[in-house]
Formats: sequence, C-alpha cells, structure tokens
Amino acid sequence: MSASMRGRPCGTFRREVLNDYVFTCIRQVRCVVNEWLVKYNTERPYRPYQAMKFMTPVEYRQAA
Repeated sequence: MSASMRGRPCGTFRREVLNDYVFTCIRQVRCVVNEWLVKYNTERPYRPYQAMKFMTPVEYRQAA
C-alpha cells in the first residue's frame, strides 16, 4: 500500500471511485485513481480526522 493510501480512506475510495466507475482498461483505472488521490490528499472535502488535527494529509505532513 502506498503512503498516500494509508489511513482510513478505504470507505471513501470505494464510494467515490469503485462504486461510480466501470473501468474499461488499466490506463483508465490509473488516471481516475491518481486524480482521486490528489483531490483526497489536498482538497479534503471529506470529514477531517481529529488525529490529523483536522488538516488534509498534505497539510499534516508539512506541519510535521
């Protein structure tokens, strides 16, 4: 598992990617997943985690 996928994004990933797309090729999977990871790690429209002091993963890493 990559560092960007650690933590608790699995439910969000399943709802926003796996349940919403029918992939036709591996290239499409990579593109959609990469876009989702950037959005998840930088924009964070999701419920923030208290353990990360309510910051996005990128903000939390930079603050450390």
